[in-house]
Amino acid sequence: MNDKYKAFFNKYNGVPNVGNTPENKGQCVGLVMVFIADLGLPHIWGHAKDIYANAGSEYEKIPNTPEGVPQLGDIIVWNGRMGGGYGHIAIVEKATVDSFTSFDQNYPTGSAPRLVEHTYSSVIGWLRPKVATISNELATCLKLHSEAVTGLEQVKKQLKEKTDYIEIREEYVKRLEKAVDEKDAIISAQGRTIDTKSAELQTKTQQLLELQQELKQTSDSLAKKSEEVEQKELLRQKWYTEFVAKDKQFQEKKTELTNAQIAYTQKLNAIKTLDKIPLRDIFDEIVRRIKKGVNL
Repeated sequence: MNDKYKAFFNKYNGVPNVGNTPENKGQCVGLVMVFIADLGLPHIWGHAKDIYANAGSEYEKIPNTPEGVPQLGDIIVWNGRMGGGYGHIAIVEKATVDSFTSFDQNYPTGSAPRLVEHTYSSVIGWLRPKVATISNELATCLKLHSEAVTGLEQVKKQLKEKTDYIEIREEYVKRLEKAVDEKDAIISAQGRTIDTKSAELQTKTQQLLELQQELKQTSDSLAKKSEEVEQKELLRQKWYTEFVAKDKQFQEKKTELTNAQIAYTQKLNAIKTLDKIPLRDIFDEIVRRIKKGVNL
């Protein structure tokens, strides 16, 4: 139970809205129902205060007494004086005869799962899940047995791989020996000599040298082509930079021309407006300003 509780606590501590039904998510009952589900036990229906009475034979029901002390993993239940008449429920972590610490959700209202210290006031009792447990010695033994079985399987696998490798190697050697025998028979039948083989080897060596020379020439040619491509790329970048600068100058000139056209249009409109005024009115306005001493 210790390991199961620790794993459950580490998983849900501080996680909001724990629950396994739409109704109990975020409620104190929701946290406990997820806990018993992790233990492989059936769901218990009801409000928090009803869980103690509604629990089945999968639990040992232990009433609250002055001497009673719950254990780690016990499900402790409060009556209707808690939780606005619905009661409260939590999972015990540690306890003495005077107080206990439990893993609670929605205590206070709206809070995520956390550890809370309580007294036994309003506690009905606690439920102890009947979960099969094993001793530490047996658990250690089972762990060592599992590790030993795993190690044995690995050794078997490695042994099989080596055996398969040896069989493949032996088959290869047999085929190689057969090929050598056939080759020796052919050499013997055709009367080939060591000198002939040496001449063939020299020919092959010469061909290899020629191929290496061709490869070097090809490599040099590729390097030259690469250098030419890089130079062309630099030239293209230079042309592009010049094009951008020229385009910028063009846009500036275009803007100046547009502004000049606007100014010209404004002046032309002013002249057209002036042409619409009778000369007599213009003359009278000039005389009027002269008399008043106004600058024209």
